[in-house]
Amino acid sequence: MPPIIKTKQATKQDISNGTNGLYLKQTGAVFGIFPKYELVVKLVKLFIFDSPCGLSIYSNDQVVHGQSSFPDYQVLTHTASGYYVFDAKGTYQGHTYSGEIARTIGGDTRSITIVTNQVD
Repeated sequence: MPPIIKTKQATKQDISNGTNGLYLKQTGAVFGIFPKYELVVKLVKLFIFDSPCGLSIYSNDQVVHGQSSFPDYQVLTHTASGYYVFDAKGTYQGHTYSGEIARTIGGDTRSITIVTNQVD
């Protein structure tokens, strides 16, 4: 699932509204007259729900957290806004499960649910 491609105007609107966890912050001036801005990415706490519980969670092919220490979810703190692909893989009661979801994280998106299917 490719990321959503937005127009230049839609991207400007998102940044001016603070949508998707991005906003502009004025940090001073250049040559004393031109305003200087920085693009700031808001960090969020992300909850990842998986079922069945105890599966390993991967984000963009990197292990996010090993076996779940909570019954049915993982918590990622200080997650930057952006486009992520999450995978859940593992075994539960002798059966192998796998699932994937692609999502833009930030703004109002603070939790995702990975739906897994039995592979064997």
